[in-house]
Amino acid sequence: LSKKLGLKAGLKSCLVVGGGDGVGNLALIAEALAKKLDQCEGSQQLIVVCGKNEKIREKLLEIKVSDSLDLKILGFVHNMDEWM
Repeated sequence: LSKKLGLKAGLKSCLVVGGGDGVGNLALIAEALAKKLDQCEGSQQLIVVCGKNEKIREKLLEIKVSDSLDLKILGFVHNMDEWM
C-alpha cells in the first residue's frame, strides 16, 4: 500500500486532513507541523489532504522544507481509507 500511495517505506508518517468546506485552519496547522517535523532528527513524511480546498492546497505547495521531510500535499482523494 505504501508503494501505491507513493510513501517511503520505513519512515514515520503524519496525516493531516481538512474538510472540503474549509473547516478549521488547515494551512496554519500543516505549516506549523511541517516546520516542527523538519527540525526533528531523522526523516519523516507529512501528508496533507486538503479536500476540495484548492486555494489552501496551492498555498501549502509553496512550503519549503529540507530533504529530511517528505511532504505530500493532496487535494480531494477518493481513497481516504487507504491513506488512513
